[in-house]
Amino acid sequence: MPIAFDRYSLLIDGRRAFIRSGAMHYFRLPSVDLWRDRLARLRMGGYNAVDLYFNWAFHSQRPGSYDFTGIRDVDRLLELACEAGLYVIARPGPYINAELSGGGLPAWLLADRNVIPRNRLPDGKFKWSQPYMDAVAEWWGQITPKIARCENLILMQIENEYATEEMEPDYLLALARMSRDLGAQVPLFHNDLYAAGLYEDVVDIYAFDNYSVTSFETDWRLNPQTFGVIDGAEEAFRPFCAHRPLFAAELQAGWFSGRGGPSTDTIRARLGRDHLALSVKSLLAQGATLFNHYLAVGGSNWDGLGSTHVETTYDFAAPIAEAGLSTERLYEAKALNVFLSRFDLSATERETPDAVAVAPASLVLAIRRSIEQNDSPAPTTAKPPARWLFLRNFSADSVCATIEQALSATLLPYECVILPMDVTLACGWTLQRASVEAIWQSPQALILRGDRPVQVILTAPRAFTPPDVAGFSVKVESDAASTRLTLTHDALAPDGEAWIQLDTLTVGLLGRDRLDRLWAEPSGRLVIGPDEGFCEGGYGILAERQAAAITVLAPNAALSRLTPPAPQPLAPLPTLGPWTVENLAPSRHSGHYVMPVSSVGADFDANGLFDALSAWYRYEAPPGESIHTIALSARHLWAAFVDGRCVGSGNFWRDPMLEEETPALKTIQVAPADHRPDAGSPETLWLWIDSLGRPKGYHDDASAAQGLLSLYVNGRDITDDVAVSPGLSPAAASVAPPEASPAARFRCEFALDRPQSLYQPLGLSLGDFPAERVNVTLNGLLIARDWSPYRRTTPFVLPEGILKATGGNTLTLDVIRPDPFLPLNPAWEALNAVRLTSLGAFTKCRV
Repeated sequence: MPIAFDRYSLLIDGRRAFIRSGAMHYFRLPSVDLWRDRLARLRMGGYNAVDLYFNWAFHSQRPGSYDFTGIRDVDRLLELACEAGLYVIARPGPYINAELSGGGLPAWLLADRNVIPRNRLPDGKFKWSQPYMDAVAEWWGQITPKIARCENLILMQIENEYATEEMEPDYLLALARMSRDLGAQVPLFHNDLYAAGLYEDVVDIYAFDNYSVTSFETDWRLNPQTFGVIDGAEEAFRPFCAHRPLFAAELQAGWFSGRGGPSTDTIRARLGRDHLALSVKSLLAQGATLFNHYLAVGGSNWDGLGSTHVETTYDFAAPIAEAGLSTERLYEAKALNVFLSRFDLSATERETPDAVAVAPASLVLAIRRSIEQNDSPAPTTAKPPARWLFLRNFSADSVCATIEQALSATLLPYECVILPMDVTLACGWTLQRASVEAIWQSPQALILRGDRPVQVILTAPRAFTPPDVAGFSVKVESDAASTRLTLTHDALAPDGEAWIQLDTLTVGLLGRDRLDRLWAEPSGRLVIGPDEGFCEGGYGILAERQAAAITVLAPNAALSRLTPPAPQPLAPLPTLGPWTVENLAPSRHSGHYVMPVSSVGADFDANGLFDALSAWYRYEAPPGESIHTIALSARHLWAAFVDGRCVGSGNFWRDPMLEEETPALKTIQVAPADHRPDAGSPETLWLWIDSLGRPKGYHDDASAAQGLLSLYVNGRDITDDVAVSPGLSPAAASVAPPEASPAARFRCEFALDRPQSLYQPLGLSLGDFPAERVNVTLNGLLIARDWSPYRRTTPFVLPEGILKATGGNTLTLDVIRPDPFLPLNPAWEALNAVRLTSLGAFTKCRV
């Protein structure tokens, strides 16, 4: 599939393509079935491409070892993308950021102090790092040939958001050569976080990032420069994009939930659906023909995927939520994607709009773009160019725009509309003017937005007499060769529809809710009504309530209305329990396997625990000596025990911009009461340390050591004298809780038996569980890390693939509250509040 480009767009097999991409992280979706599901949802959301990061660390957990099986089978992933009818934008790093631990660079690589990640020093200056490039060559030698074989591959990124102080090109030039040598033939790009033209001379297509809202303390609507970078894109980038299209490689579709920051629900609510629509339409007004929504599909930071400062969820307030359900932001994206799939904006030129009056004029940005619409190089009758008028209202009041003294267009607060002018339709008619947006067309039908007063001027290529239809006012000007019609209609209610048959053309108006539930299928059928978009053998009807009637518009514009089947009753979810409890408190007889610490230090990397999430450290005092003073430095959460009694705890966590700082020493005075009455054997110090992951490495901090950094006992440096073992290990098990413990594991089994016809993502609600720290494990894999100062009230998603939809599941809660002891009886009683919850339920049906 040859890929070329010019100043307007990509050319795929010689034809112009407007790329509407959505980013999906396969590594945050731990099931091949989830990949298939989310790719299909992207396609039903109107996207025609999927953006795929390839996570080096996910595939290589030890030097020289690579895993491409099961949930790491990227060949299968790329096959599924092709089966879904999606183009592929590949981004193999080597660094990908994505709020991943180490930014996707393997922990074993970052642990090697001879490696300078990404060829730059911590001060931002450039230095060539051959060991790093050797490792990159090995990774790309594994992944690039797999990517290059993908038949739907259209673009490939080298590096990600890279910049040095002097902008040396050596590193990116080496990556470009390497990708070509390994078989990549598609255009290469590098996305520029700073939107400053960085490295545009190294790559084939220049691309930029735009996250217009990253702070949620104030309303983005109050800042008139929210979309300033986008609004200046054409002027800023055209000087060096004279022969290549404008490309937003990461166009904001949400934002991540950071530790201590707003929750996903808050981010989604504060962005609103209007932010997504404004950002895309403002970009279209600049003539861009490639955009990638980051992130379009939410996922989970299971098994410690996330970087230091992000929560378990990586929902990202994405159009398709972490649990797989559609959101209002998907509805907004879908309306835009469907429009772009049916109307050609792939090669537009900017014009100065005329005859547009707005009151008050200062509130509206107006841009007009034209596009030639002749079908052949030498048409028998030249068609005038189609024009698209962009009107943007960035104010809290509705605005009325008068177009050519003929039409009045209503702009709602914080809204951009794209109005057609002289657009030749697929049916041969001309859509001369409209006060509302066109959404979809076929050779037999035209769908328009009907949530406000509608005025439409259409010209038919022949004379006919239009019918009388209730609700429509039709003005006709007809001659022997054509018919000009002016249609007007009042604004529809959110769930309203209005249809009129005009000779060979069916015109439909849809209210807002009906438009949200419009699903344009690849077959050409239009289905309006299901709560979810999978009508061709997919998810259709919300099982918890009866859906509204479904309208179907066949490819030949035949209208039909269907009554959906009765909803299926949902089986009750199992109650969790009975629970057992295992004491995790250390003792002299706990039987931990320990590994001697190397001479270079006690941190996780020094001991080969590259991907460890937690570890125990042990030190035995000399015979006859009591431990009276402890001083330690550690990342991130820690607790200290002397002979099983907790003597102190703490945490070190900083903003990722400061994460390279070394934690200060914390000094603990051990009280006499914390010593054993029997001093017949050496006193033992135990340290438990839980790592929240590595920084994401954007600021050259991913190599920061995790775990124990320094340890002093009674004033002596014993950092190199402790022993370490990974993980939390139970010391004793019981069906009833001990009186108290600084750390405990609660465990239960539960079984599910969900029918294959039901899609029902599940969550886990912890309620008000009394613990400072809870690590949730499902079937042996960590799926949630809950830190109580920032505890979320929303349930943790139980990722399908880890959760077994049929059969037994094992759930454990590792609970840590060492200040000074975790009273287990209240925790035991609080287990009644820990429950499974349904995050939505849909029957799989064919409409």
